[in-house]
Amino acid sequence: MSETTKVEFAVKIKGSECVEKIKNKLIDHAKLSESSINSVIDDNEARIIVDSNKPWVELHEIIESCGLNSALVGFSDQSAVGIIDKGNTTDVKGVIRFCSIPNKKGIVIDGVVDGLAKSKDHFVSVYEYGDISNGCENLGEIYNNATYNIKSNDDGRSTIRTIDNNLSIPELIGRGVCISNSNEKLACGIISRSAGIFQNYKRICVCSGKVLWDERDLQNMVRS
Repeated sequence: MSETTKVEFAVKIKGSECVEKIKNKLIDHAKLSESSINSVIDDNEARIIVDSNKPWVELHEIIESCGLNSALVGFSDQSAVGIIDKGNTTDVKGVIRFCSIPNKKGIVIDGVVDGLAKSKDHFVSVYEYGDISNGCENLGEIYNNATYNIKSNDDGRSTIRTIDNNLSIPELIGRGVCISNSNEKLACGIISRSAGIFQNYKRICVCSGKVLWDERDLQNMVRS
């Protein structure tokens, strides 16, 4: 997919040479140009901003392969996130992010889901309601035909990065996001507002109230 979005990572560093190592890894492994990677360094933390059409989890894994802790803290101008950890199947967990496309209608859906049946087709869908008081049973109907096919690999993981030209970020807040197969809903979560680029220096999401590195640990736990 050619549409690019900016993704911002906070990285704990041990000197400016760490930033150069990250840039070189992103160029080599994600096939990015040097001009698509920018950085801001403040003491022992760096903000790495990547303009890319790669899934955010792929960029995150490349950065952490440098032996550094990192957390995604900003996504495009407007963004939202659904942490999927409720429902009938405790093994299915994931993080799905939604972000605006600069100067264009529509959104990018970008995420990762683990714990799926191996090499099978599944679906990521946005639902009318974010009511997870009874697992995934009170989500209502699929909202505005927002459903997307994903396929798991041999490890039960699936990544998604696609565009929906009919949705906007404000209309998604408070709705549900759900992973399903052809027979049942497997796991779900509530879509909450999250930070855009350079909007998150203390907290990743106003709804969770978690500080940056606590939220990183939560997301890693959800995907493990």
